[in-house]
Amino acid sequence: MATTAESIRDGLRWVGGLVKIGVKRALIIGILAALFAGAVVITTRERSSDCSGIIDEQRSLLDSLREPDPSRSFLALREPACSDGVFAVRLDGLADEMEAATDQLADDGWGLETNFLPFFQELWRRCFASDDPAWAAIEISIDASRSGTVREARAIAPEGLDACEAERRDRSPFYP
Repeated sequence: MATTAESIRDGLRWVGGLVKIGVKRALIIGILAALFAGAVVITTRERSSDCSGIIDEQRSLLDSLREPDPSRSFLALREPACSDGVFAVRLDGLADEMEAATDQLADDGWGLETNFLPFFQELWRRCFASDDPAWAAIEISIDASRSGTVREARAIAPEGLDACEAERRDRSPFYP
C-alpha cells in the first residue's frame, strides 16, 4: 500500500499531466483562432490608395480650380486632398439639378462620359471629361438623388488613368 506522500505525488503528477494536455489543446485552439482572425482582417480590410500615384500636373490642375476663370462656371473652395484613396476637391457653383449641371458643364467644355444609376440605391452618378487635352487626366463626378437633386460635385484626379476610365472599366474605388 502507498504512503500518503506517494499518493499525493501521484495525484499531483496526474493533475500536472491533465494541465499539460489542457495547455497544449488551448495553445492549438488559440493558434487556429489567431490564424482565422488574421485571415479575416487581411481579406476584409479596405484597400485604398495613399494617392502617391497622382502626378504633379494633376495636383496643379486641381489646385488651379480654386482660381476664378472665365472659361468655367464653377470653383473649388478648398485645397485638393486625398480622402478614401481618391485625390479630389469639392466643387461649388454648379446647378442644383443634374440636368442643369450637365448642361452647365457642357457649356464649359466638359462632356458626359458615364451615366450610372445603381440598382437598389438612391443614387445617380455622372462622370465628365474635358475636351481640352490638358485636362485629360481630370474628371468631374456629380452625385445626385434619383430625382436629380445634386448632392456632391467633385473634381477628381484618377491615379494612372484618363478621366472616367475607372468608371468605363467598372473599377472605380468610390463606386457603390
